[in-house]
Amino acid sequence: DLVSESQAGKIVVEDLNIKGMVQNHRLARHIHMQSWRRFLEFLEYKAKRCGIEVIKANRYYPSSQMCSECGYINKEVKDLSVREWTCPVCGAHHDRDVNAAKNLARYGLMLSVGREPSEFMPVDRALAAEPERGLRATTG
Repeated sequence: DLVSESQAGKIVVEDLNIKGMVQNHRLARHIHMQSWRRFLEFLEYKAKRCGIEVIKANRYYPSSQMCSECGYINKEVKDLSVREWTCPVCGAHHDRDVNAAKNLARYGLMLSVGREPSEFMPVDRALAAEPERGLRATTG
């Protein structure tokens, strides 16, 4: 049993918008929604028995779009067909799912220390990424 063997004190999952993700026939959408809902109910049940907290990340948290290395949010990878991408700021190469898992782990850690998970790139990284925005001397 994965939950009971886990040594984690928390499990972080996304509050996915399954209805919006499944764009085909109504029946398929219903089946997908039921499967995800049942999985979450079972996960929460098992976690509670083992004393593990389940945290649901806000469905708008950009877990797969945010670079887990520098925090840059890449809106161009919103399409689910994009499975891998390279951060234009720091150059880190990401697998969509692995990157999302890292960001969700950070989300849980931030909540556990009483901080709200940030969805934005730190200011120092944003300024380093766009030097043209800084002040510069002009001649003439």
